[in-house]
Amino acid sequence: MDTSENWKPPHLVLLIMPCILAKVKFVKITINLQEEEFPEERLSIAEILKKKNYSFPHIITRLNGKLVERGQRDSTYAQDGDDVELYHLISGG
Repeated sequence: MDTSENWKPPHLVLLIMPCILAKVKFVKITINLQEEEFPEERLSIAEILKKKNYSFPHIITRLNGKLVERGQRDSTYAQDGDDVELYHLISGG
């Protein structure tokens, strides 16, 4: 194998890579008014919380304006174009 700076990957790799990348589906979801893109077709609300590092125990979650209860976060999915709202509940005095 040529280890010089002029080495190029085999032509087969160049032909296969675009095909692999074309099969990756992305989902665009608006989270708290910011559009974000993820390399999945859909994400559960629980997955979104994990990806966004939300760990606070009291979080309000809404999908397209409708409240998603804590027990429904694993089975409620956001799809392309959906609007997700995530709010920390904080109290103090």
